[in-house]
This record gives sequence, C-alpha cells and structure tokens, in this order.
Amino acid sequence: MDEPQDLHEISEAARRGLQRAGVHLMKAAIEVVAGIGAFLEEINSASSHEDEPDAGPQRIELE
Repeated sequence: MDEPQDLHEISEAARRGLQRAGVHLMKAAIEVVAGIGAFLEEINSASSHEDEPDAGPQRIELE
C-alpha cells in the first residue's frame, strides 16, 4: 500500500463528508428559521384577535 495515496483518499473522503454535512446543516438551519417564523405568525394572529375592540351588544330583530 502506498501511504501518501491512502492519506490522499482519506482526506478527500473527509472533505466530501464535511461538505455533505455542511449542506445538511444549512438545510436544517433553514427549516428552523421557517419553523420560528410560523410560530411567530401564529402568536401574532392570536394576539391580534385579542386587540380587536368589542363592538358591544348587537340588536337582533324578532318577527
């Protein structure tokens, strides 16, 4: 076995593995940001319903 060749293959495999791991981490980070955005939208929509002024009593006509 040629040691420099083995080291080169190992370093190339490690580089490719790190690149793939980096891509997966970036995708996961995007999903986390999207999840936080969805959470904040739901919180905002829930709090905006509480801020609406009460229209008061409504008159219902009976026949």
